[in-house]
Amino acid sequence: MKATIDYWRFDFRKPIVAEPSGAMVATMFPGGAATNCNNPAFAGLQARFTFSGGTCGQANISRVSSFVVNGPNLKTSGIDFLADYDFGEVFAGGNARVGVSATYTINYKLDDFSVGGVVVQRGYDAVGLLNYQLSATPLPEWKGQAFAEYTLGAHNIRLTASYIDSYHDQRADVPGAGILAPNAQTGLVNTKGTNIKSTVLVDLDYRWQAPWDTTIVLSVDNIFDRDPSFARLDLNYDPFTGNPLGRVFKISAKKRF
Repeated sequence: MKATIDYWRFDFRKPIVAEPSGAMVATMFPGGAATNCNNPAFAGLQARFTFSGGTCGQANISRVSSFVVNGPNLKTSGIDFLADYDFGEVFAGGNARVGVSATYTINYKLDDFSVGGVVVQRGYDAVGLLNYQLSATPLPEWKGQAFAEYTLGAHNIRLTASYIDSYHDQRADVPGAGILAPNAQTGLVNTKGTNIKSTVLVDLDYRWQAPWDTTIVLSVDNIFDRDPSFARLDLNYDPFTGNPLGRVFKISAKKRF
C-alpha cells in the first residue's frame, strides 16, 4: 500500500494571460446600453473596439482588440491525493493492482483585471465555476481517476474511471445576462445547463508485450458511450472538460529497435 497527500499553493505575480474580450464588451456596454460611449473615463477601453459605420454601440461592433498581457495577480491552492494498492499474486498466477488519484482545488483567487484603465473583471475566486470568457478556464473543485488492473505474464488489462465534478455557469447569477430569459411563448425559464453536471468516463485497455520487442495495445475509450454534460455554449458542451467523441476503439503497435 502506498499513499500520499500533498498540499500545494502558488502565488503568481502578473501571470501572462489573454485579456477577457467578453468582459470588455460587457463593461463597455452594460446591459447592451451605449451609456459609456465617448465617456472620457472609458476612452482607453473604447479604443479597443472597431465599430461598423464608426458609431459606438454594441450592435455595431466589428472587432474587439484583445492581447496577451501580464494579467492580475493569482493565488491558488489545493490538495493532491494518491493511493495505490498492489495485491500481489491473486488467481491464475497473475497480479492485481488498484489505485486512485484526485485533486481538490481549494481556491483560485484573481485580482481585478483592468483594460484601458477600466476594471473589466472584478477579483473573484474561480473555483467551481465555468468562467465563460473570463481570464480563468472552467475549474471544477474535484478531478480524479481510479483504476484496476490485472497482469499475467506479457498480458495486462486495465480499467480506468475518470471523474470531473459539477460546476456552475455564473452568467446565470448576473441580472440581464440573457441566458435565463423567459420563453417568448410560454413565459417559462429554462434553467438547464446553468449547472454543468459531473461526468464519469470509463476506459478499457489491453496491452500485450509481444515477441520481438513489440507492444500491442487495444483500447476502448468511453466504453459506456457517455455524452458530455450540457452547457450553454456554442457547442452545447464545455470543450475544456467534455469529450464529444463518444465510444472510441483504438489499436496501436509499437516496435523497439
